[in-house]
Amino acid sequence: MSIGINNNKKILDLKKTKEYLTFLISNRKKEEENINEIIKYIFNLGVGNSYVELFDVSNNFINFVDRVNLKKSSYKKTKLSKDDLFLYGGKVLDSIDPSLKEELNNFKLDGTVIFKNKIERLLLNKQTSSFKVHRSDDNKRKLTYKININEDLNFETVKTLIHEFMHYITDKNLTEIEDINKSKYEKNIIQTKYGEFISIYFENYAKEFLENNYQIPKEEFDNDFRFKNIEAQKQNKILFLQFKIHYTYGEYNYKTFKEFVLENDVNIDSSYKSYISNKKYFLKAYKGLMFNYSEEKKKKDLHPNLIDHFDENIKDKLIKSLYSNNYVLGTLLAFDAKDKVTPKDMLHFSQIIGNDNKIEIFKDPIFKKIDDMYSDISENGFDYNILLDYLKDNGCIEKGVTL
Repeated sequence: MSIGINNNKKILDLKKTKEYLTFLISNRKKEEENINEIIKYIFNLGVGNSYVELFDVSNNFINFVDRVNLKKSSYKKTKLSKDDLFLYGGKVLDSIDPSLKEELNNFKLDGTVIFKNKIERLLLNKQTSSFKVHRSDDNKRKLTYKININEDLNFETVKTLIHEFMHYITDKNLTEIEDINKSKYEKNIIQTKYGEFISIYFENYAKEFLENNYQIPKEEFDNDFRFKNIEAQKQNKILFLQFKIHYTYGEYNYKTFKEFVLENDVNIDSSYKSYISNKKYFLKAYKGLMFNYSEEKKKKDLHPNLIDHFDENIKDKLIKSLYSNNYVLGTLLAFDAKDKVTPKDMLHFSQIIGNDNKIEIFKDPIFKKIDDMYSDISENGFDYNILLDYLKDNGCIEKGVTL
C-alpha cells in the first residue's frame, strides 16, 4: 500500500510543530525519551512504517553490493564533441517521441546545458540540474531550467544528459504555491517519489539503445555507476535505522541499538560503529539524527486558519524528506520495470505525475501499474538476480558469482 498523499497545496503553519518538538526536548530528562516520543509521533502519523521499509530496502541493497565485489575497469573511453553529445542524445529521445528531440535541440540553442569541468561544478554548483524562478521584464514569474554537464564528454555523458533531461520532463509542470509573502515552485510528492526512478529508467534505456542501434561497446559506459558510491546510502540509512529498532523492540535506546546492530546484518557507515562501544558518542548522535526532522519544520509565519491541519503538513514534509534521495528504490524499480514498461508508457507516466488532479493520476492504468510495482519492492523485497545478471553481462563482476 502506498503512502497517502495530502491534496492541500498551501504552505501550512509549521510554528506549532517546532513548539511541539521543543516541548518534547526541553521537558524530558534523557535523550532516549526525546527520540522515542518523536518516533512514536511519526509512527502515529502513519509515516514510520515507510522508514522501516526503506531501512530494509537500503540495507539489502548495500549488502548485495558488498557481496558481489565490483571490478575496476581500465577501459579508455572514446571522447565526444558537444555536437556528438546532442546528436546521440537526440537519437535516443527521438526513438521515444520526436517532440523530445525538439526540446533537446532548444536546450542546445538557448544555453540550458552548461559545460563545466569537475572542479568548476564542485565549486560553483553542486547540483547537476536545477530549476530557478526569476522575474521577466514585464514582472512575470518565469521558471527556467539548467543542466550542468562535465565538459569531459563521452558516451557515459549521453546517459547523464538523458537522465537530467528526463528530470526536466518530470518536473517542468511544477506546482506554483502561493505563500503569504511570496510565490515559489515546488514538486508535488509524487514527483519527488518517482523522479529518480524515471531518470534512471531512461539512462538505462539510453545505454541499451546506443548499444543495440549504434554498436557502442558496453565498456564505453559506467555500467556499475549506480552500485559504486554507496557510502552516502550508508549515511542516509542511519536515519531509518532508529525506526527499524523501535519497530523491532518497541523502544529505541542504546541497549536496543547495540543489540540490533550486533545481532543483525546491518551495514552502516563506519563512523557510526563507534556508537556500539562508546555510549557517549552514541548519545551525541541522537541530536544529529533528529535534526534532520526538525529541519523539515522550519519556522513559518503563523496562519491562524490552518493550525488544525499542522499534522497533515508535518506528514507531507516527512514524506518528501523520505523520498528526496530515492536512488536505491529508484534503481531497483528501474531495473524491475525495464521489460515490463515501455519507454512510451514511461514517458506518459513522467508527464502525468505533475497533474494537479491527483484523482486522475491514481486512475491512470500506467500509474497504477508502476505504483503497485514500487509498493511490492518496498514491502516484499527485490529479486537481486536481476542486478546480478546485469552486472555479469556488463563485465562488472565475475561470471561465477552467486547470491
